Amino acid sequence: MTTIQSARGSITIRLATVSDMQAFIAMRLKALKDHPEAFGSDYEDALTRPEEFWQQRLTETDHNAIYVAVSPEAELIAMTGISRYEGKKIQHNANIVSVYVDPAWRGLRLTEHLIAACVAWARQHDIRILRLSVAVTNTAAIRAYARSGFVVYGIEQEVIFTDGIYYDELMMARRL
Repeated sequence: MTTIQSARGSITIRLATVSDMQAFIAMRLKALKDHPEAFGSDYEDALTRPEEFWQQRLTETDHNAIYVAVSPEAELIAMTGISRYEGKKIQHNANIVSVYVDPAWRGLRLTEHLIAACVAWARQHDIRILRLSVAVTNTAAIRAYARSGFVVYGIEQEVIFTDGIYYDELMMARRL
């Protein structure tokens, strides 16, 4: 757990737990609905997920973890996940996933603090390479990832299709 001092008070970065489930679901659904171009998951599909799906997602394992940022009022305001590859020969790789910061809390560099928590988790789990993908239109996120040490290594063309538009994604990586 890390505490960040901001102009808006103390913000806590910590592992999510099952007790965060309702707030996490609400934040995840907001992210998917408001920014469909930023996520491979679909809002309508997420609405139909059973409670067990969310409980499993919020339970840290040797292969994944979800970190959240918590406001001074104890509300979830941002999230980021890390998911380690499971194969024996590729388990030294992991992906950063589900990055979202509530619009009211943007500009505080919460993404970078959440990524730092994921980096610490990755080091504890002997991860050597972190990867992520980001819509080429999401310049604020691209800048945050670059500040966190990620570099572009490719472009995946037309990977997301939503509202009649195809979106390319930058593929970025960071060696630990």
